[in-house]
Order: sequence, then C-alpha cells, then structure tokens
Amino acid sequence: MPGSKGQEKPIAVHATVLLDKGGHKFPARYIFAILAFVGLFNSYALHVDLSVAIVAMVKARTINTTTLNASEIHQREDSCPYPNASRSNNNVLEHTAGEFEWDGTTQGIVLGSYFYGYILTQFPGGWVANRFGAKYVLGLALLTSGLLSLVLPVLTRWNLWALIVVRFLQGFVGGVSFPCVHAMCGKWIPPSERTMLSMFIYSGTHFGTVCTLIISGVLTEHLGWDSVFYVFGSLACVWFVLWLFFAYNSPEEHPRISATEKAFLMAVIGNRFSHSDGRPQNIPWSRIARSLPFYAICVAFFGQDWGFFTLLTNLPSYLARVLHFRMEQNGFIAAVPYLALGLLMPVLGIVADKLINSRTLSRTAVRRTYHLIGQLSAAGCLIAVTLVGCNVVATVILLICAVGMLAFSVASFAINHIDIAPQYAGILMGITNTIGAVPGIVAPYLVGVLTSGPDGNTLTQWSIVFYVTAGIFIVCGIFYACCASGELQPWDEPKKAQDPPKPNSSSICLTRDF
Repeated sequence: MPGSKGQEKPIAVHATVLLDKGGHKFPARYIFAILAFVGLFNSYALHVDLSVAIVAMVKARTINTTTLNASEIHQREDSCPYPNASRSNNNVLEHTAGEFEWDGTTQGIVLGSYFYGYILTQFPGGWVANRFGAKYVLGLALLTSGLLSLVLPVLTRWNLWALIVVRFLQGFVGGVSFPCVHAMCGKWIPPSERTMLSMFIYSGTHFGTVCTLIISGVLTEHLGWDSVFYVFGSLACVWFVLWLFFAYNSPEEHPRISATEKAFLMAVIGNRFSHSDGRPQNIPWSRIARSLPFYAICVAFFGQDWGFFTLLTNLPSYLARVLHFRMEQNGFIAAVPYLALGLLMPVLGIVADKLINSRTLSRTAVRRTYHLIGQLSAAGCLIAVTLVGCNVVATVILLICAVGMLAFSVASFAINHIDIAPQYAGILMGITNTIGAVPGIVAPYLVGVLTSGPDGNTLTQWSIVFYVTAGIFIVCGIFYACCASGELQPWDEPKKAQDPPKPNSSSICLTRDF
C-alpha cells in the first residue's frame, strides 16, 4: 500500500496490537503519563495545602452580637446565619481557633506568595527543559518543594516572613512543572492520543487538589494544621525516587522501551526537536511574537487562571467564613468541584480526539468550541452564585458546575501549544503560564482587600469577587474562540537550506474552520 497515508495506519495499528498483547512490556508512553500525572498531583498538593490549613492557622474571633454598632449590624445582616448560633447565646465563634493573628490582607499576601516565585521560573523552566531535558529539572524541583514543605511549620511559628519566603521558594521551583511536563508531552504523546493522554496527565493537578482539600481538612481537624505539610512533603520525596528510575526525556533515551513502540513514536512524532547534527533548533522568537494563535493561548491562560486561582485559593475561606462550614466539612465540600473537573477532563479528551480523528470537526473547531463552552458556563454559574445568597445547597451545586465546566476549557487551550508548535511546546508553556501566574498573585490579594473590614466577609463583598471573575471568563473566552488555531504553524517546521521562505499565515484569525 504505497503512499504516506497508507503507511501510517498499519504502523499505528501494528504498534498498538503488539503493545497490548500479554507478555509484552507495558507501553513506555503510558508509564510516562502515569508518572507525570502523579508529579502534577504532588505539585498541586504542595500548592493547595495552605489554602485549607490557613483557615485553622488564623486565630479565631468571637463576635458578641449585643455590642455591634449600626454599621456592623448592617454588615451582619448581609452575612449568612451561623448554624450553631441561638437566640440565647450572643457570642458566636466566627471560625476555627488558630495560632496567628492575620487580617484578610495579610492572608491574601501569604496565599499569593507562592506565585511571586512561580511567575519567575515559567519561561526559564521551559527554556531549560527544551535545552537540556526536562526529567531532572522537574524531579529536583518537586523534591525541593517537598523538603521545603517539611520545614514550613517550624519556620511559620518563627516568623511570618519566613513563611512567605518558603512559599516563594516553593513557587519558584514549582514554576517549572508545567513547562517540563509539556516539553515531554511533545516528545512522548502521538497526535492520535494527544488530547486523551494530555488530559489524563493534567487531571493530576485537579485530583491533587481534590485529595489535598479533603485530606487537609481531616488532618487539620484531628492532627493539627502542621501535619498537612508533613504528609504532602513526604509524598513528593517518594515520587522523586520513582521518577528518577522510571522517567526519561524522550523515547530515544529510554533503555527499556520496546523496539515496536519506539518505531511507532518516531514514525508519528519524528525527530523534530533538533538539527540533523543533534543541535537544538533555534527558537523563532520574531515569528512567535507575531503569531495571533499564540496570543490567543496567552489570553486563555490569563482568563482561566484568574478564575481558577481565585476559587482555588479562596474557596475554603468562603466556605468557612461565609457559609460557616466546619474544617472537615470545608475540605470535603471544597474538593468536590475539582473532583468534577478531574473526572471530566479525560472524558472530554477522549471525545475531542474522536471528533478530530473522525473528521467530524477540525482540531481548530474543537479547541475553540470547547473553550467557549467552558468559559461561558463557568461565568454563568458564578453569576448565579451571587443570586442564591445563603442557600447552601444551591451555592455548592453552582460552584461544582462552575469549576467542573472548566474541563472544557482545559481540554482546549492547555494543550494548544502542542498543536501549533510541538517542538517549542515547553517554551510556549513557560511564556503562557507566566502570564497565567499573574492572576495567582493579583487575585488572592484583591480578594483579601475586597473581603476585609471590621466584620470580615459579607455576601456583597463576595458578589464583587464573583462578578469580576465571570467578566474575565467571558471576555477571554470570546477572544480565544475568535483567534485560536489547532493547526501546526509554519514557524514550527524545521528549516532546510533549500526551502523557500513561507508566508506567515499565523498573524490572522483562522476562521475558515467555522
């Protein structure tokens, strides 16, 4: 069967059949996917643990309702009732007892300090991964973050600034995670499995969030807030050992990959990452800077991460201080939205690949449509949260839907770098994730300022937070839906001396797919 198309299918089928037969090795690309999943699980566990623990770390306030002035009474009427308060008891415990007296602004700074470091290493992480390989960069980064987690409780009790420095350093090393994983995905994942395997890997961040929120609530309730950091710090150290022995930068470096799988991956991915003499490709910075599909990904990262990090870092505080959940309940309820997100991502990845492989929709159409559905749905749910007030059941359901529907968005823009430029995927992820880290700094601080005051959190204050987030979702979602592309860009093609210059078609919106 001559012709390139006639040769690709037998290679793919032959590889799949052999690799799935008993007695043959488990596919190396799936081992990579599992290890990367667990790595991102640990990365987000070390990021999220403070969001739950801080509720127990901050010293409790007792509100005496008989001594409130007129302004405070008005604010209290704008707050949800305490489930354990009675008319005969005027003293109400606002939240769980803790060791530290931090106001809302201080807590916002503490929660955002992770991103002060995180934003600095996104681009360098992508460059280092592209230049020297991602395996050791990612492994050492998560090991360092785990070790810092083990000393965090002692340093926190010593000095507030010590906590901020530790979180800064954790963010600094954690910033390389996504660029490194993205760079390795470009070398390990064949196009026919791109969305499915990528969504499985990146769902590790959300399962990490789920488990951390639930386990942190239980640990905090029964063993104290410091136990949270000991447990997740230790898990990261264990993962590092497994990563060291079983992960490799590319199929070419893997000593135990089967010849069949290696041939399959080389046939469908190829060696696009270096010149014929083995030197890394030169990065076409000027053409990247003129690429509108790349800017669409940047905007998508900003919008998604603004909403995601606003909820991720502040949802436990909202549940505890506005809806008045206990710590153990808080962790479980805060985790459910991310469980929905983590479960939907692989499913939507499978559906996306089927739509693309069957040619029902183009890759561009799938990326655009998915993202718009996710952003508009999440925005609508957050606006609805402001309307249901203190209805706990409705609020929880809407928050679950808001976060869960973001799975559509993640299945579009998060892997879009690999669509448009697989050989520079790590570099592009570093740039876009740097932009996405800006909301991680600004959003917690803004929430802290908006929800500060003599009485703390009110429905009106939080309504502003939700409206701002919904507006950003809508604007960024529409921009991406108009200007994103799922097609390989001309500047990703390896240069050949005899090739004539190609026109730059990436500087316009690719609307022909609709």
